[in-house]
Amino acid sequence: MIKQRVDLEVEATFTVDGNVIPHDIIYNDRVLHITRILRTRKYCPPMISCFAPTELTVLIEGKERQLYFEPSSNKWFSVKDIYN
Repeated sequence: MIKQRVDLEVEATFTVDGNVIPHDIIYNDRVLHITRILRTRKYCPPMISCFAPTELTVLIEGKERQLYFEPSSNKWFSVKDIYN
């Protein structure tokens, strides 16, 4: 199994105190609404090229998903498993 970084388009709010709050993910012409942020932590997934991202565990359509924000590049991404 190989892990692949998938860049995402995310609608988010940046608060005055420096927090970022994602609201929606736009992926394959679909809008996926983030209903809740469950937790955040500084974490870089293994085998993924990134620099000091924040991992957000979010609730989308009733399922927990991991979403990453890389502040050095201002990019959002997720990680997809590729099976050989």
